[in-house]
Amino acid sequence: MGRGDNHQGALEETVKDFLQIINPIILQSMTLIYNINRPINLHRLNPKYFLNLMELFPSCIMCDTLKAHVNVFASGKIVMTGIKSHLQAYEIIADINKKIKYYPSI
Repeated sequence: MGRGDNHQGALEETVKDFLQIINPIILQSMTLIYNINRPINLHRLNPKYFLNLMELFPSCIMCDTLKAHVNVFASGKIVMTGIKSHLQAYEIIADINKKIKYYPSI
């Protein structure tokens, strides 16, 4: 038996006690960040799909994404909030890549 065995057992007991006190934790939504690794010219994005509020916030909001909020930044980073599953995130990323692949970054 190693020296840390007593600490491990005490930690496990503490966690079990804690979990009996609190309500179960339920995942309701996630916030995910994705980087497409290239700059995006936000001014060239189709307004049919992206709401450009650059004077208020330095990103475009993806309009046609249901049940999630998606910000696309000029740096190529995409922030998705309200995501319910990783599959939903992958679908959004694929959709964004389709919509921006014809727009050069310059």
